[in-house]
Amino acid sequence: ILVYPTVIEWSSPGGLPSNITIETLLTAQFSRNPTLAQFLFHAGYIERFGMGLDAVIDALRLAHLGDPEFYDDRHSFRVRVRRAVSLQPTAPDLRTPEGRAASILDLFTRRQVWRQHEIMESLDIPRSTLQRDLASLVAEGRLIAQGATKNRIYQLSPESERRLLS
Repeated sequence: ILVYPTVIEWSSPGGLPSNITIETLLTAQFSRNPTLAQFLFHAGYIERFGMGLDAVIDALRLAHLGDPEFYDDRHSFRVRVRRAVSLQPTAPDLRTPEGRAASILDLFTRRQVWRQHEIMESLDIPRSTLQRDLASLVAEGRLIAQGATKNRIYQLSPESERRLLS
């Protein structure tokens, strides 16, 4: 089984049996190991013979992922299906320093200047945690801090601005 960002592919060595083609795949039934198939059926792992691929196709259609693609070169048989791909980016994990840093830097795509209390309210990060994160971002040269502690403002460093906005 190979998993790619947009597809999943199953490969079976040996290709399809000689009496089955891709065109007859959905109507033909063949078991390479009938004894094992019977055992799995009686153990409850197979509901009905010959329905597995039909169930897969129905599920793909229901999920609007299209039909699977079949390939048979007599050396191997492959099935490729499209994966559901989320168009929504996943939110950074605010429980990690990296996730909080990404979220803090992302705020600067909305506005150029932020105060500590505004960041704290926007991201719901505890004050002491945010102070550590902001100090790290300033020390790393990703943010610039200006002003006294109470009225300190934060801006992106020129390098961070180029990376974030490019």
